Amino acid sequence: MINQDFEYESQKDSVYLLEKTIQEEKEFWEWYESQHNRKPAQIVVINESKKEEHEPKESEILPF
Repeated sequence: MINQDFEYESQKDSVYLLEKTIQEEKEFWEWYESQHNRKPAQIVVINESKKEEHEPKESEILPF
């Protein structure tokens, strides 16, 4: 019969799970930092009231 050390195997599995958890947490914080270090969008407002009025061209006049 093969002598198995279940406690050792359990601890080894715990270490692998801990390593995976730490790696996922590290990836999350890298993603979080990249999302929060973004610059805000620049919003440009075009004032429609200052646009010059122009005469409609012949091709812009609708027949109805």
